[in-house]
Amino acid sequence: MKKINIDTLNEFRFLSGLKISQDEMNLAFKVSRTDEESNTYKSCIHLLNTEDDSIIKLTSENLTGPFDFLNDSNIIFASDRGSSENKKSDDSKKEKHTKFYSINIGGGEASLYMDIPKDVVDFTPIDESKFLIQYNYVPFVEDDSIDSDDYLVFDEFPYRFNGKGYINKKRTRLAVYDRDKSEVIDITDELTNVSFVKLNKSKTKALFTSNRYTTRFSFKSDLMELDLSTNKTDLLLKDIEGLCNPDYFGDKIVFQSRDRSVYGLNTNPGIYFYENGEVRLMTPSFDSNFGNSLGTDLRLGSNDDPIVYNDKLYFLSTDNDVINMYHMDLSGNIVKVTNSNGSIDDFIVVSKGIYTIYMDENSPQEIHLFNDGFKKLSDYNGFLKDYEISKVETFEFSNDGIDFYGYVIPPIAKKDKNPAILSIHGGPKTVFGKVLHHEMQLLASLGYYVFYMNPRGSCGRGNEFMDIRGKYGSIDYEDLMKFTDEVLTKYDDIDSERLGVMGGSYGGFMTNWIIGHTDRFKRACTQRCISNWISMYGTSDIGFYFVEDQVDGTPWRDFENMWNMSPLKYADRITTPTLIIHADEDHRCPPEQGHQMFLALNYHDIETKMVVFKGENHELSRSGKPLHRRRRLNEIVEWMTKI
Repeated sequence: MKKINIDTLNEFRFLSGLKISQDEMNLAFKVSRTDEESNTYKSCIHLLNTEDDSIIKLTSENLTGPFDFLNDSNIIFASDRGSSENKKSDDSKKEKHTKFYSINIGGGEASLYMDIPKDVVDFTPIDESKFLIQYNYVPFVEDDSIDSDDYLVFDEFPYRFNGKGYINKKRTRLAVYDRDKSEVIDITDELTNVSFVKLNKSKTKALFTSNRYTTRFSFKSDLMELDLSTNKTDLLLKDIEGLCNPDYFGDKIVFQSRDRSVYGLNTNPGIYFYENGEVRLMTPSFDSNFGNSLGTDLRLGSNDDPIVYNDKLYFLSTDNDVINMYHMDLSGNIVKVTNSNGSIDDFIVVSKGIYTIYMDENSPQEIHLFNDGFKKLSDYNGFLKDYEISKVETFEFSNDGIDFYGYVIPPIAKKDKNPAILSIHGGPKTVFGKVLHHEMQLLASLGYYVFYMNPRGSCGRGNEFMDIRGKYGSIDYEDLMKFTDEVLTKYDDIDSERLGVMGGSYGGFMTNWIIGHTDRFKRACTQRCISNWISMYGTSDIGFYFVEDQVDGTPWRDFENMWNMSPLKYADRITTPTLIIHADEDHRCPPEQGHQMFLALNYHDIETKMVVFKGENHELSRSGKPLHRRRRLNEIVEWMTKI
């Protein structure tokens, strides 16, 4: 049997983007892989026949954008095959073109179907000649005195966003594209952001959420309805907090929203009905997160949007450490559909059952059909049967009167005494579970115990459990330290003098906090971290609202409290050698957070090293360039060998 290594990452296949034909005879999806030669990910479309569950590869690996069924026999997809040069429109504005190709599901060569003079990020076919498109809009500034690439202008906030770079005056706009006329008909203006576009069954109307701002982004959005016969819009609801996922549901409209008045930013949303101008909350007692919050590095894109099918609304929810599916009827009755042991990363409901992209502790992502249970239909990651996988062991423990699960991955080859690494998830409102995680299995194959848990602040256990506003570094720290004590008690072959700790984002904050409050860990690796809440407030793309909500303060009102909650304050106490990993385009937890920690450790003569990856953002460990993901793992492994 082989051992998991860094190269194993190149063997995994990542599945995403389920699409079903109108006759429900064919299921299309994207299959992606790392390609170190080009240092990118290669993606293609595969097709599953729902009559016999046979699967074929439909396109070559040049899928670069969205795809969908044009009709029951053809799929259209965005690709950069052929010429992808930008063209100039008549008004001399530089515009990116998105080329769409059509291919018959029976196979054959793809042919150019339409060339839209916009940077299309998503689309929905209305018919074979008209399409609802969402595209990135970049305002044109004419200034012959200097190359506009040499300077930046900011007059709104936020002016940058993780994964998108600088976004001042950039918007996602909604338009109708008429293929016959080669015409783009804008529905929204240049200052409006659009999301969650949903057609009705007859394809005569569409819902979308709209957020228009000129100086500062708002969390309140409008619910709009588009009449496709006239291209006119109607305002249905105005200034709804956290509005998302609207859809037509019987003779009603359903959507999600959240009331932040009690639990703040991370409050679990509710499902609402809109009918005849009235809004009604349908889930007053469903205290659970909607969507998928389960972390893994073996996923490359997921979709947890609800689906309406046969007068039922199907949705995903994070239940403790797994992802389950529920449905709600028109009366608001909620029924749990699945009994999952892992993660549902995407799903499509059809008369035959529910097609899912599913993964658990025994298998990475595969296509499954769910009826009474999950039936695996694909074998994209079957290579893993040739590798030794260390099974995740769990145990229960209590802290502060609360019951928790602890997770332990033993080393593949044990010794009398073994080193161990505490891994801490990000968020904090996410979870770890038993699903496969390449990084953790890699460490186990190298002889480490890997242990992790979901402390207070995590998702999946209701609003009260996740609410650690103003408590960062207190109750969550106590949970993690009690867990560490329990692990050392239950696994007496762990060498308590050879412990490491690592984590990213919130996990990076907690790593920084831990090494400033205990010396029990001999090596640390803090990634995309938070070290100083005061500077984080003004430099993160979400700092101006996230920090105030989570730390319960602003620099002008609560400077001392914010400093007390900053790991940087306690850097003079640190004795733990620490590796700092960051990305130079991380706008979520900006590089300056890592730089401050690096300077502080260096100033106090603590062994430290900082590795900054150029051209990467906050998603480095999950979807960064393949060679960067390799180098990152190499840096971690090399650092932890010195425990």
